[in-house]
Amino acid sequence: MPERASINFCTSRDGTRLAVASVGDGPPVVVVTLHEGGDKLDAPTFASRHLEQAFAEHVRHVRYDARGCGMSDREVHRLDFEAFEEDLDAVVSALGTDSVMLFGVSHGGSLAVRYAASHPDRISRVMLYGTYARGRRRRQDMAQAKEAQAILDAIEVAFDDLPYSATFRRAFSSQYWPSATPAQLDIAESFNVGRMTGEVAAAYTVACFDIDVSDQAAQLRCPVLVLHARGDRIVPFDEGRRLAALIPGARFVPIEGASHVPLETDAAWPLAAKEMVAFLRPDLAVSASQPRQRAVALTSRQAQVLRLVSKGQTDKQIARALSLSPRTVEMHVAAAMKALGSRTRAEATHLASQQGLLPLD
Repeated sequence: MPERASINFCTSRDGTRLAVASVGDGPPVVVVTLHEGGDKLDAPTFASRHLEQAFAEHVRHVRYDARGCGMSDREVHRLDFEAFEEDLDAVVSALGTDSVMLFGVSHGGSLAVRYAASHPDRISRVMLYGTYARGRRRRQDMAQAKEAQAILDAIEVAFDDLPYSATFRRAFSSQYWPSATPAQLDIAESFNVGRMTGEVAAAYTVACFDIDVSDQAAQLRCPVLVLHARGDRIVPFDEGRRLAALIPGARFVPIEGASHVPLETDAAWPLAAKEMVAFLRPDLAVSASQPRQRAVALTSRQAQVLRLVSKGQTDKQIARALSLSPRTVEMHVAAAMKALGSRTRAEATHLASQQGLLPLD
């Protein structure tokens, strides 16, 4: 079990104070969820406890309450993606490290993509779960547009503490977690009561429905892992697949099941956790069935050549770009393949990318 999270505060550009919780040691991973969650920052029990347990042994797991929510400032005048990006920048800056990793979950994934594209020097890796590039009202789908309006009509009631609010909350939570037990859903809903007003929840929902980060997704150059449940009822599986296809070199992992955000009791959770930890800490990723192998080391030139191979360039093109002879390029590729224990160029670039050995553009 990880230790109890420590809570600190940082201040966004417009003066909004944000509550930030962190637990664990190692390189920091900032979880970006915007307004959803089903957890209190100081007492994760439902949506993030198992994530903290999986990650905190290997990384510093950092969560924050979005503006208008939880222990962050509740009276705010700006609820748009420019403000959300400023808030994320404040959280990243407060960590005091040269670079961090981002874990964008649900609607927070679009913000993670947007921030990573505009701050490439600050972000080393991006992991995305159950998210999208296009909000509901940007997908050119009449059925989803109609559904979006129905959600907006209901969400203020769901988040306010009115006599009939519980019915609306149950309708939303059962879509997020179709396999959850009634007791699990009760916990999720009790944590959301009072976490934000219905007005704030609706404003966040409008911003997320209208966002489109397709262009920014295509600009990402850091390693990216995209995971998405096949039966996700909140964000269609095809939207997750589309997002992964937009990001150069992104790895896409389909997850069996329908939980929008993974539950500890999901059959697919162990596989998802293994994939995520291996991505966040490739230096620690060792197959359970294999003995620990020596760390792979590539020369800077070998890594540079493999990076260009991964982009589909020929030996002649690489030779011209690096002022080398084609034969020298072949020798660097062969040496890199031997160091990685791979039989093909494609396998070599895949392994090098997984282990974070390829330089960023």
